[in-house]
Amino acid sequence: MSNMWCLLLATLPLITKSDTIYRDEDCMRVRKPFHTMTEDERMLYVRGFQELRKNGKLKIIADTHAANVAVHKGSSFFFFHAYMIWEAETAIRELGDEFECFSMPYWDYTIDAGKERDPTLFHLNVGGNGNPRFDFCMDDELWQVPNYWSTDADTCMDDEQRNPPYCCLKRSVSDTQLLPNVMEIAAVFLKNPNFLLFETQIDHYHVWPHFYLAVNTWSQMATAYAVDDPIFFLLHTFTLYQRALWSTCYEYDEIDIHDLQSHKDAYTPSCNPNMEDCGVVGIDAPYNLYPLNQVDWSLASSMDITPRKLYDIKDWNVQYDLGTFWKRSKLNEWCEERATHNSGTVKGVNPDWFVDLTSDYDDSVIQMEADNELSQFIESTWNDLKSQQRELDISDEEIYYAVESISCKYHRMHSENSCYDINDEVMNNEEYETCDSRDIFDPNLISLEQMLEFDGVKENACLAKRRQQLYSVSKLDSSLPLQICNGDFDYKCPEWSHPAVKIDEFSLNIQMKNNYKLFTTYNESAGYSYMILLSLVVFLVFTIAFVMKKWCAISISVDMTKWCIFSISVEFALKDGSGVGKGVDQEPEVDAQYGTFLSASNLRSRMDPVSEKVW
Repeated sequence: MSNMWCLLLATLPLITKSDTIYRDEDCMRVRKPFHTMTEDERMLYVRGFQELRKNGKLKIIADTHAANVAVHKGSSFFFFHAYMIWEAETAIRELGDEFECFSMPYWDYTIDAGKERDPTLFHLNVGGNGNPRFDFCMDDELWQVPNYWSTDADTCMDDEQRNPPYCCLKRSVSDTQLLPNVMEIAAVFLKNPNFLLFETQIDHYHVWPHFYLAVNTWSQMATAYAVDDPIFFLLHTFTLYQRALWSTCYEYDEIDIHDLQSHKDAYTPSCNPNMEDCGVVGIDAPYNLYPLNQVDWSLASSMDITPRKLYDIKDWNVQYDLGTFWKRSKLNEWCEERATHNSGTVKGVNPDWFVDLTSDYDDSVIQMEADNELSQFIESTWNDLKSQQRELDISDEEIYYAVESISCKYHRMHSENSCYDINDEVMNNEEYETCDSRDIFDPNLISLEQMLEFDGVKENACLAKRRQQLYSVSKLDSSLPLQICNGDFDYKCPEWSHPAVKIDEFSLNIQMKNNYKLFTTYNESAGYSYMILLSLVVFLVFTIAFVMKKWCAISISVDMTKWCIFSISVEFALKDGSGVGKGVDQEPEVDAQYGTFLSASNLRSRMDPVSEKVW
């Protein structure tokens, strides 16, 4: 009898394992930031990805993705891609040997925000920009034919083989597109406790890297066959990281998936605002996964894949390394304040969904991130505001929105990839025609040529160039032409203001170039008022003391003696800097760094308010 109990106990972990994942595996799928991995680890992804091209599995996954363009504009954006990535990850694991415990990495694109002309990603074995002299084909030997090729005929040029398609991987990197910075993404978390609103905003930002990597229709990242570019999986794995982090910080990961339909904020089965067709969104509706569901190596060939089944990443044996995004975004502070797990014993993220491996990172990773000027500025801005939070009387949440706004303005002014001009009143004041202003609401009624003739656009080189670059890659998604026409991608930044803060973006520019510190200034009108008032008080006190002294010299009244002694003491204090009036006659102390007056009430304390979208 005891032997039977032993046998049962021995098999219990296996039973539990089979009940919680869809594939028996000996190692977790711990997905890490690509830039933190060793070259050997990165090359494992490169070789595995290229093997999927050779054995035909990548083409089947790419064909399935291309058949589901509509899901990019609804609540299935995350989960459809979650399954695509899981199948690609599984296919690489099935290669065996060194690939047996392979986990899909993610590209934290926020580390490359501000470095668009020379992003870290392009130095990590996945190639860089294509060669414009040769149809933007990749120069990197690792990604040239015959080492790698695309099977999308629409991206083949006339001199390339089309039947069967055997054309080069192409990238045409934009010289006007920015990448989302870390605080822009962080603000999305705080502003959107509802799933659909969160998904809509993350979708909006995820399209920026697509725009960045393709300014023509023959670059794969501009097409339904974006899967053919190795960066595609890295990009979309980061969006899955974001969804998981959002869910765990709102404790939506604690919901029983069998009751998920009762929690509309955790999962909202709907199309994005103003979208009518977005494919499968129903919580138990199976995705159309043809032709993937026709091959026996896919899970879809033996079961329906639905949003409900994909909700809990633990069921799929997936974990994410928190990476540096967790702390650079300051979401660790926000999340640890609002979320607990394991019956309240663990603050912050779900330990079944996330691990923190940052202590294992090489020093070069930390140094590489520290060398990013935009990152330095964001960190400095955050620290300055936090140090003055009490004086400014602003909430923790408002600091996120303040840094989001200020860093956005810094980014558009300082990135070499921005054609934004602070002196361009047409762009800044949005004094240009849009589709909305012309009552055009059907994308089929507007062409690029018509957009370029709009008042304010045709005279503006930057606005015209943005529309030319973006329009060429917008044909895949019917919503994009109107967004482009309405200026949704025209370097717009959210506004933030505070009564004690003077926002001067131009001055901000000058100061930040020197030391990456905020250009902060005491509210000048208030500061001058305080100094004038203080000067008047000092003048009156000094005058009264002087008059009293002269008067006392001729006074013989005993009753006035105490007033004479007081007036002499005050005059002495004002002149020497000692006694009751210590320091009052000295010139106002000036902050040498900011050129602003310090607080009159306490000359040793300082208040430095801040001056200043589908694949």
